Amino acid sequence: MVKAHVDGDVLVYEIGFAAEAAWKYFAQSKGEEPEGFPPFELVFDMLQERISYIIGQTEADESVIYLTGKQNFRNHVAFTVPYKTRAGNKPFHYKNIRAVLPTMFECEIVEGLEADDLIALNLGDGVAVSRDKDIRQLEGTHYSWELNSQPAIGPHKTDTFGSLELRKDKLLGYGDKFLYSQILTGDSVDSIPGCPNYGPKKAIKILENCTNTDECLEAIIPIYQKCYQLEWKSVLREQARLVYLARRFENGKVLLWDFPGEDETWMDVLSGQTYASPQDSEGGVLH
Repeated sequence: MVKAHVDGDVLVYEIGFAAEAAWKYFAQSKGEEPEGFPPFELVFDMLQERISYIIGQTEADESVIYLTGKQNFRNHVAFTVPYKTRAGNKPFHYKNIRAVLPTMFECEIVEGLEADDLIALNLGDGVAVSRDKDIRQLEGTHYSWELNSQPAIGPHKTDTFGSLELRKDKLLGYGDKFLYSQILTGDSVDSIPGCPNYGPKKAIKILENCTNTDECLEAIIPIYQKCYQLEWKSVLREQARLVYLARRFENGKVLLWDFPGEDETWMDVLSGQTYASPQDSEGGVLH
């Protein structure tokens, strides 16, 4: 049995805006100006058709769609720059699509975690289905559907370490090698600064000859030391924790990324309190 683990966040925006574009096109094709917003019946049909198509491409026997909750543990992690401060436009039917999805398909929301965290936690031998580049850090089978001029990718498997290449001035990669490129360059969409002035071209030069995860970390440490001087370790830890998708989640606590050899740090995803283990009830100070 193959299970498709679908990033619902991407679909909510994609279908919402696609329906608005289609509604406008229908009106203009008749020589009319579009009035208001598309009826939800159009959105519903497009949503059902798109998800059925995507799941069919993965040849999965079953599927689950994940959505991000209202709260996010990364808001407690970020201190250099607040997490996801860039406000983006939402489609008119944003709330309606989120409301109807659980009535159409199996869906899961966990407050404090993002949709791609839930994919990471549940993926196993299934297929990670998303157009979000962050999901590519995961070991396993990936599928990204076609959209406009961007072709479909997969389904294909990647190992833990993965790969990294520069294609049209953009980084394309998978696994830990891609993860460490993100830690280095940051992510402007999510307000993660990384190391200033280190973009894809510099990242590929720094990481292309690394052959394992430890070498990737060793390669970016001098860059962080140069950029952040005495604060380099705390900033690198922060940036990695923001980029790193959850791999372990117990008792409402997520295991945060840390340097090899460091004691584990678990964070309550709602309160931001940190603990030495997921069973602990006495918290500490985030380091």
